[in-house]
Amino acid sequence: MNNPFGYMVQSLQVKDTGKMVDKGEYEIFCKEYIFEKLKGFSFGYAFCKRFDIPNFMISSVTDDFSAKLHIEQFYIK
Repeated sequence: MNNPFGYMVQSLQVKDTGKMVDKGEYEIFCKEYIFEKLKGFSFGYAFCKRFDIPNFMISSVTDDFSAKLHIEQFYIK
């Protein structure tokens, strides 16, 4: 798929991998996120990139607070 809408539909159809992130690793990520923020990356995008989680919804959210709430609810063990 070469168009953004097609990519979005495809990524939404991907089943959740059930991948969980250890709380300690997540806390380290939160401290190191400042470097990703300086590069212009959102919290959700940086999280998905760091932990290899293919979630278009999280990676495209521009509001860091909302992304963080969702991540902590569904991906942190």
